Amino acid sequence: MEAANLRKHCKSVRAWALVDRTDCAQIGKVIGHWSDNPNGAVCTVSLFHYGHEVQTDQAGGGGYDKFAHCLAGMTWNGEKIPYNDIPGFFARHGVNVCEVL
Repeated sequence: MEAANLRKHCKSVRAWALVDRTDCAQIGKVIGHWSDNPNGAVCTVSLFHYGHEVQTDQAGGGGYDKFAHCLAGMTWNGEKIPYNDIPGFFARHGVNVCEVL
């Protein structure tokens, strides 16, 4: 699947920098892309953990957090990211989440 930062027909974007708490180095990023499709918005999220394979997922429909749903289908250091506590999950792994866009 094409990474979120390469998608076309964008309605909105969300971007996070993932920063190591010990040395303040950026160790990854998350990019979310919402389409402008008139048939219904689709959210595509890509997790870039530097030195690892890029993970990308999509969610559509309504009534739930599509961005969190996509991330919850991914892993960080072999551990599944939970739907309901994404910032806490990264904090437990020594990573600060900085929303930049």
